Amino acid sequence: MSFRDALKRRVLVMDGAMGTMLQSSGLRPGACPEELNVSRPDVIQKIHRVYAEAGADIVETNTFGCNRIKLKEYGLDKSVDELNIAGVRLARKAVQGIKSRTGPAFIAGCIGPIGKLLEPLGELSFDDAVAIFKEQARALIKGGADLFSIETMMDLKEIKAAVIAVKEITDRPIMAMMTFEQSIRTVFGTPPEAAAIVLEGLGVDVIGTNCGLGAQGVFEVLKKMSSFTNRPLISEANAGIPVLKDGVSVFPSSPQDHVKYLAESIALGVRVIGGCCGTTPEHIRAVKNAIHSSGIDLKIM
Repeated sequence: MSFRDALKRRVLVMDGAMGTMLQSSGLRPGACPEELNVSRPDVIQKIHRVYAEAGADIVETNTFGCNRIKLKEYGLDKSVDELNIAGVRLARKAVQGIKSRTGPAFIAGCIGPIGKLLEPLGELSFDDAVAIFKEQARALIKGGADLFSIETMMDLKEIKAAVIAVKEITDRPIMAMMTFEQSIRTVFGTPPEAAAIVLEGLGVDVIGTNCGLGAQGVFEVLKKMSSFTNRPLISEANAGIPVLKDGVSVFPSSPQDHVKYLAESIALGVRVIGGCCGTTPEHIRAVKNAIHSSGIDLKIM
């Protein structure tokens, strides 16, 4: 079954945080997370596998910052192809033999922000941004990604560049997410309604939000989006807003907190539910169990 077919038939569960899982696995401060795709494939595979075992129907590649601009910070700008291809193949290998109710997990090629501001706020031109995203997208396709997850975008122009880049080289499905602050706007002032309208106009398959907010805040964002689009929505909340505890950032929301707005979100049109910063396989298992036990996934078939 293809991703688009599965999306029509049931609510899909996405995996949870990669960054905070890597930190708990010993990632050194200041190190490049994506470089672990080649230096510590065992660590990356283990994280992917535990999410798949928890019930994730969609597993994201460890390629969030795998574009040439971000990689240049680590002297790895010549490794775009190598790291992205390795990221997809690791995810694919990790989920082999683990089947959800819809079959093997889909592998989503993860694309995050470039790391430089686009004009007029910065010096990066729109065309250059498209070229940078296109380079990464090609590598993810070479690796065999089933779909794309464009996420944690705060600039409407940047997410537009990313979507255009992918669409110019493939017709594979796209999930596109922006990140909002507690004001329910992005850091650059974009409201959810505008994001929904633009992303629907660009023809992405799934629209939504990730990071920045906990379950309640993400629900408020999606509620606003749902009034301006009929596209399936995606919810990827943080495990709450991090708080400092003994000098360490702690994400306070439990797996039970994470699913508090699940039924209401699905009623809005949410068809993909996962987790962002601070979430763990237990958060994803809670999502899977809540969907299954309620029979919600059967009601939309």
